[in-house]
Amino acid sequence: MKKLIYIAPILLLAGCAAKKETQSQVSTITFAIADYQQSGGKITNLENEEIYQQLVVESARVKYKPYERSKSEGIFIDAWGSPIRFFKSDQNQIIAWSAGKDGIFEPQKSGDDIFGMTPLPTKESIKAE
Repeated sequence: MKKLIYIAPILLLAGCAAKKETQSQVSTITFAIADYQQSGGKITNLENEEIYQQLVVESARVKYKPYERSKSEGIFIDAWGSPIRFFKSDQNQIIAWSAGKDGIFEPQKSGDDIFGMTPLPTKESIKAE
């Protein structure tokens, strides 16, 4: 019985750590995308493999260092082993979306999905052409 008492907090901490890691990863990816775009790069395809290729393989400008599991797969993978999905918002922001702990992608519900989006451009960041 004592073993169960000690294991439960460890499992809870592991779940919290995975959530924090995924939140950090999603945030880092979206800021890397914004940096890539501000440097003149264009994200034209929202496929995970394409964005990974542009941010990690092709770009020396972006300093995104993927986690080992993402490196081995060649795509962005969350802390639970599920691929991250990418979308565009109505305001043309790119959204990186993790299905969360349950691995079920449910954009219509507020389950345990985790997402982040590129920041909206500021007046200072818009360059006149």
